[in-house]
Amino acid sequence: MQETLIGKFKTKNRLINRYIRAYFVTKLSQRLFINKYFAVSDIFFFTLLPVILIGVLNN
Repeated sequence: MQETLIGKFKTKNRLINRYIRAYFVTKLSQRLFINKYFAVSDIFFFTLLPVILIGVLNN
């Protein structure tokens, strides 16, 4: 039971990661041309968000 839940979570996590990566790449490429500051803020946001999510899910 627990193994299947972990498996489902891992596949869901992979899909979320893929979506975030795709979104991040498009955002970053758009914003690098517009303003480098926004790209930097996006990098911070996308590095902090998974850490926060992992922290919340582990507790």
